[in-house]
Amino acid sequence: MAASRNKPRHSLIEVASRVLAAHVRHGDRIVLGLSGGLDSIVLAHVTTRLADTLGLRVSALHVHHGLHPDADDWAAFCETWCASLRLPCRIVHVQVPRDAADGPEAAARRARFQAYRQCDADWIVLGHHADDQAETILHRLLRGAGPSGLSGMPTSRPLAADTRTRLLRPLLEVQRARLLEYARAHGLAWVEDPSNRDTYYLRNFLRHEVLPLLESRLPGTRAALLRAGRLARSAESLLDRQADEDLAHISRGGSWSASALLSLPSERAVCLLRKLLREQGAPLPSQARVLDIYRQLSGEDAGRGVRVAIGELRLCRYRDRFWIDHARSEHATMDNPDTFVVWHRESALPRVLPWRRGSLELRESLGTGISRARIASHGLRLESRRGGETLQVRAHGPHRSLKNLFQEAGIPAWLRDDTPLIWSGVNLVALPNIAIAHTFAARADEPSLELIWRYGAHVPGVRQ
Repeated sequence: MAASRNKPRHSLIEVASRVLAAHVRHGDRIVLGLSGGLDSIVLAHVTTRLADTLGLRVSALHVHHGLHPDADDWAAFCETWCASLRLPCRIVHVQVPRDAADGPEAAARRARFQAYRQCDADWIVLGHHADDQAETILHRLLRGAGPSGLSGMPTSRPLAADTRTRLLRPLLEVQRARLLEYARAHGLAWVEDPSNRDTYYLRNFLRHEVLPLLESRLPGTRAALLRAGRLARSAESLLDRQADEDLAHISRGGSWSASALLSLPSERAVCLLRKLLREQGAPLPSQARVLDIYRQLSGEDAGRGVRVAIGELRLCRYRDRFWIDHARSEHATMDNPDTFVVWHRESALPRVLPWRRGSLELRESLGTGISRARIASHGLRLESRRGGETLQVRAHGPHRSLKNLFQEAGIPAWLRDDTPLIWSGVNLVALPNIAIAHTFAARADEPSLELIWRYGAHVPGVRQ
């Protein structure tokens, strides 16, 4: 025990250097999340001292939420302070809805992370420390979290599913008292956000009232919470290894097999879903929420098409495949009328045309796609589906309904209205990627147009 008590304490610089060196490569671009508070000021000071040694390109980002009367002063402080360090600093103004269902604090966090996602950076580096970690673990314990939640904030994780940027917390092992010591020793100034003292917010209530009370009766409460977090991470690591084995079992190219997932014991299937969501950067869902997602994926009619919203992600199932999409794929790329002329006779041929939530690419070809000779009189136009359209794909064959063609191609119902129909005059010529009317299909070596439709959303097994 004496050896443990006398163990030398590493300096804050040494701790941060070790964590940064373990994750960041020489030449990486680092963006520091700078609120102007003690934690972020110490982080910025330490990181700039290490930048040359580790070969880092460091800048700071202050997100101006506009929620407090002093917000302009905080932004100005950050700019002035960074200038004194010759640290590039950018101020980003965001709009935070004050009437968000989960409160302005959660809405501000979403807006802040959206600003981080816009950064051209390898790493977003934040100043969370050990006291933050203890509060997080206690908060999640009170919500009834399992091993994943009780493991606390990871040192490093993907920032979001749709970006290569990662998030890093180099000070997560350091107590706030040591940050305060460092700041005073180096004569650092910082700003205080009065809302951090408002115990109306649960995190502040735990920080300022519950944890001090527990420490007064049970000294070492924060250290005990951190030990519990480390034990939960060990348990989570074992569950992750099992989930990796299960993932290999259910993987089917760019998606996963729903029937293979449902063949697993439900506890393992739920752990697998949680791992997939976490790796895609989804907000940590509660156990009840993951169970609800599992029930939706396994429902009797789920094979007809299911989309479950988890933050900015969508977990999709169609037939036996399920996959994860980003919600931004649901936003239109262009406001289109119901009809749009693509090409007429010898007019210039557009190469890529945005349409609804996807895009249509046109390629000149020979013997593949639509015969140019047969559309010379009327050209081509795009139209939305109106219902009842059919295509005769083979000579002397039946006229096939578009619904039937979509089903055969494995296109989920929620994407079908986005797919443009290709017309020439009064004739329906093609359903891109899927079928061409036989009277318009190009013969071998005949000048032709190949039409390639790309959905805004990822659809495994479908030509993109």
